[in-house]
Amino acid sequence: MAHYAIGDIQGCFDEFTALLATIGFNHGTDTLWLTGDIVNRGPKSLEALQFAMKHESSI
Repeated sequence: MAHYAIGDIQGCFDEFTALLATIGFNHGTDTLWLTGDIVNRGPKSLEALQFAMKHESSI
């Protein structure tokens, strides 16, 4: 079980999911704190928000 904090996704969903893959984030056991803006400048704000809502038990 690991705890991660990531800030300011800003709608950059592809980069966000690449980062999660790099650190080996596991939705079943790990915890992720999103400490900044999830939506705004990037092209996939909706996808970033939907991801956070889908995995609310670990985010």
